[in-house]
Amino acid sequence: MLFTFLRIIISALISELLFMGLGIVPNILVLIFSISLMSIVTFMPLTANGLGLKQWIFTVTMGSTGIGISMAGTVALVATAIEYGIILILTLLFGTITEQHDA
Repeated sequence: MLFTFLRIIISALISELLFMGLGIVPNILVLIFSISLMSIVTFMPLTANGLGLKQWIFTVTMGSTGIGISMAGTVALVATAIEYGIILILTLLFGTITEQHDA
């Protein structure tokens, strides 16, 4: 549960930075709510890891706060790419460490 909470907060901060880079200052509570909804949607077995559904939820919830749908969609896609990039780097890093200890 703590890991999930930290993941939601970190994702919200990444999204906030991306929005600020576009000149938009969103409400952090709305971001946390949107990302929490994205986490819930991930458990629905409709697509692989909820890919596409998570971005749609984020775009709709952020779009309902007055942020343009194109801006919200852009942030959703870039944030997903950043998260998957971080996961890839950590997997490669910890996979290498594990292989060294096994040898």
